[in-house]
Amino acid sequence: MSHQILSFVTYFTATIGTLSNAYGQQATYHPLGTWIDPEVAAFRQWDTGRQAQTARSLNTEARPQLAGLRSRDVELLEDAFLRKHPKLLKGSPSMARMVILRRFATRNGLNTINGSLAESAFVEKNPDWGYVGKPNAPQHDVYRWVAGRKTPFNGQVKFYEEFSGSRYAVAMRKDSTAHRFFIPDDHVEPMKAYIKGRAEEMASAGNQAEAKRLWRDYGRVRPIGATTGNMLARRQQIQRELIAEKSATYVSLGASLALASGSTVWDWASGNVSGDIGLYRATRTLSLLGVGLGTDALLMLAKQGALRGTIKGNSIVGTALTITEGLWLLHEHGWRTAFYEPSFYEEMGGGVSAIGLGLAAGGAVAIGTSEMTPWVAVPGGLIVGGVSGIVGYVGGRAATHKILEIVSPAMLHQREHQQLDAVQSGVDRRIAQLREWPAKQVKCSQSP
Repeated sequence: MSHQILSFVTYFTATIGTLSNAYGQQATYHPLGTWIDPEVAAFRQWDTGRQAQTARSLNTEARPQLAGLRSRDVELLEDAFLRKHPKLLKGSPSMARMVILRRFATRNGLNTINGSLAESAFVEKNPDWGYVGKPNAPQHDVYRWVAGRKTPFNGQVKFYEEFSGSRYAVAMRKDSTAHRFFIPDDHVEPMKAYIKGRAEEMASAGNQAEAKRLWRDYGRVRPIGATTGNMLARRQQIQRELIAEKSATYVSLGASLALASGSTVWDWASGNVSGDIGLYRATRTLSLLGVGLGTDALLMLAKQGALRGTIKGNSIVGTALTITEGLWLLHEHGWRTAFYEPSFYEEMGGGVSAIGLGLAAGGAVAIGTSEMTPWVAVPGGLIVGGVSGIVGYVGGRAATHKILEIVSPAMLHQREHQQLDAVQSGVDRRIAQLREWPAKQVKCSQSP
C-alpha cells in the first residue's frame, strides 16, 4: 500500500513538473497539491497594487466634454484632439476640426486620428475610465480608480488598421508600466495567440525571464469595446460630416448659380434673350447669390456653425433661395395675375428642382473628392452643383408642365390661345406694314 502511495506522489510530482516546464516557470504549490497556471501567476504577481481603504472617483475633466452641437462621434474625436494638443489648439473646437481635416490628407495624419479615435471609443464604452491629466504621459492614456488601490489603475490604447502581432508586441514592451493594453476587439484573440506562442518559444529556449514577461503581457491585453470595422466606419462618417460643413459655402454658391442660370438658359434656348432681359437676369443673379452666401454666413454664427452642410442647414439655405426666387417670379408675372400663369408654376418647379439637385450633387461631389486636394474638391463641388442645378431646373420645369397638363389643362389652353393671339396680332401688324409700304414708296418718289 505504501509503495502505491509513493508511486502516485512521484507520478503527480513529475506531471506537475512537466506542465510547469511547458510554460517555462516553476509551478506554485498550494494545499492539496493544487497549482496556479504560470501565466496567471506571473500576471497576478505583477498586477498586485498597494492596499487602500477607500476608492476614489474620477475627476470630472477626465471624461469627454461634449457640447451637443454636432454628432457624438465628431465631438468625441474633437475632444480627444483638444486634450492631445492643448498648446497647438488652444482650446478651440473649430481649430481642432480644421486640424482633424488636415490629418485626413496624409498617412501619418490618419495614424494620429486612429489613435485618438480608439481612445475616444474606449472612454465612451467604459464610463468608469477617464483620460489621464497629462497629454504627454509616456505610457498611459486612460485611468480609473478601484477599491483596494492607492494608485490609479492605468491603461494604454492602441489601434492599427491591419493586425500585426509583432507591431503590437513592440508597443507593449515600450509601454511596459501600463496595467492594461487595450486594442480592437477583433485583434484581442489573435494577439493573445501570438504572445502565447512567443512565451512558449522563450520557455523552450530556456529564457525564463522573457517568458515571464510575455505571460504578463498576455494578461494585459484587453478589448477596446469596438472592432476595427466599427472604428473605420466612424472615421469615415466623421470625415464626411466635417467636409460637408467646410464645403457648405461652395455648395450654397453652386446652388445659387444654378437657380439664377437655369431661367437664363431656358430663355436662351427659347430665343427670348434680349438686352432688357439680360440686365434683369443679372440683377436677379446677384440677389440670389447674396441670399445664398448670406444665409450660409448666418449659419456660421448659429450653434458654432454646426448646421452647415447638414440636411437641416441645406434645407434652410434652400428655403431662403426658394422664397427669394418666388418673390422675383411674383414681380415678373404680376402680383395679382401670377397664380393664373402656367409659366409661374413651371419656373417655380424648375427653381425648386435646381436648388435640391444643386445642393445634393454639389455636396456629394465635395465629399466624394475629399481625399484629393482642396483645388479639386472645392471647384468640383461648385461646378457639379451648378451644372446639376441647371439640369434640375430644365427637368423640373418640364415635369411641372406635364403636371399642369393633368391638373389644370384649361390654364395651359388659355396660355396657348394668348400666344396664338399674340402671334396673330404680330402677323396682322406685319401685313399692314407691307400694305402701306408701296404707298409710302410712291409718296416718296413724288416729293420734290
